[in-house]
Parts: sequence; C-alpha cells; structure tokens
Amino acid sequence: MCLDRGVRLAGLLGDESAPAHRWRRAADEVRVLGTVDRVIEELCDGDLVHRYSPAEVDDGLPGEEGSRSQGRSGS
Repeated sequence: MCLDRGVRLAGLLGDESAPAHRWRRAADEVRVLGTVDRVIEELCDGDLVHRYSPAEVDDGLPGEEGSRSQGRSGS
C-alpha cells in the first residue's frame, strides 16, 4: 500500500525524479506474491490445487471436489 501511495503522490505532485515506475512494479510483484501465497495456503492439498474451498462453498454437485496438479503434465 505504501508503494501505491508513493506512486500516486509522485503523480499528483508531478515529481519526475521519483522512481514511480519501479515503485509500481514492486507493488505489482507484492500483490502477485501475496495472491500466490494465499492460494497455496487456502487451496493446495499437497501437489493438488482446488478451484475453491469445498468446506466453504457448496456447488450443489454430488461427490467430492476434484483437484489439479500444480505441475505441468508431460503432454
């Protein structure tokens, strides 16, 4: 959030010396890494990744939720 505010403030003040492009890139990386961490924490079961948390979502379909492997298949 601090990086986003710095980018915004630099733009509002017209501060050309501020490395706003680097701050924006760093903020984007933080968001992506946070999303990946959250997916791993909440949706991964070993090497499998659920599309959603079956404990929190009732999709109305019978049976258990399927999963996909995190790795790429050979085909």
